Amino acid sequence: MSGARGRGVRTHSHRAKAATTFARPPPAASRRALWTGLLVAVVSATASAGPLHQRQAPSEPARRVAHVGIGRVQALAFSPVGGRLAVATTGALELWNTETWEREAVLPVDEGKPFPRSLSLSFSGNGAVLAVGSSGYPRGGIALWSMTSLTVVATLNDSPRRTGGVGAVNLSADGSVLAAYTHGGKVELWDIQSMALLRIVDGGPDINLSPDGSLLTMAGQGGVTRVWDVATGTAFARIEGQAGGTAGTPVEFSPDGTMLAAVHGWDGQVWVRLWELPSHRKVGTLEDEGHHIETLAFSADGARLAAAGGDEVVRLWDVRSSRLVARFRGRQDRINSLSFSADGSMLASGGGGVVLVWDVATGRVRRPPRSDRP
Repeated sequence: MSGARGRGVRTHSHRAKAATTFARPPPAASRRALWTGLLVAVVSATASAGPLHQRQAPSEPARRVAHVGIGRVQALAFSPVGGRLAVATTGALELWNTETWEREAVLPVDEGKPFPRSLSLSFSGNGAVLAVGSSGYPRGGIALWSMTSLTVVATLNDSPRRTGGVGAVNLSADGSVLAAYTHGGKVELWDIQSMALLRIVDGGPDINLSPDGSLLTMAGQGGVTRVWDVATGTAFARIEGQAGGTAGTPVEFSPDGTMLAAVHGWDGQVWVRLWELPSHRKVGTLEDEGHHIETLAFSADGARLAAAGGDEVVRLWDVRSSRLVARFRGRQDRINSLSFSADGSMLASGGGGVVLVWDVATGRVRRPPRSDRP
């Protein structure tokens, strides 16, 4: 997931009703689509009447115009300060200018590694740094890229217990803390100022830091997501997912850190429950029909929340009123990543080999990046 900060890939399955328990309160009309990994397709969008906007890309692209990348979309994120969209696939990490939709750079991640790798990424709140995690053989790694010089300014690889690749990274909005999930079933917490490893805890692949880096949510086995105090390394709250599940519950902090959104599902129905922090009081429930929500994203002002997953639909709610305001549907299998642009006008959704960039106001697909890279 964040929305504007950007998140690593999150994968979940939701088949049963969930309950949430807290042990104690936490502390303080361009119409194109980027088909990443396969092609760029020119598409149109259709609108339905009524207050709920429903937009759908056609079943077949009108025309194939260029190859873009190789492999499946693994993560994407708009820069929090605008101007860029980062897209990670199994073959590359690309930066696109969102004004011209020209590709600015392909970052040389894990050059020379003999096996395919998966990538995850997360922007700092000021957009100056992009954290990239790689599962490249044999050990993977974490690199911090300067978005000014487009060079690696630091690596976070001095971890004595890292036995596998890095499956997800999340950088707090204030840039103070980085969390990384490794395929050895561990979550590393790093202090960015000192570049020191704070601690290593057992955890799952879905990791999410609060904006100030003080809280961490981690999904684990059995459909349970725990909330941790980063300073003490202790878990003090838990969000129960489906009984007997194998993945955690998608959870997202609001950009100001005052709210926590958690997904629950049951028999074709989706609920996103909103919890106030630090009182842990439930303040709203967002509802719709659907299945398998895998990723959430708040807009930068916290006014909108987007959710998507296995049914190819992006849902958009007004947070204050809990009203579903739009559904966007495109040719995407298993949407696993969402990100709002800094001004909230665009929403990028990534899944399978496709990235769609939606105009939030109209529901139309915006002009895509175009690439001549084979």
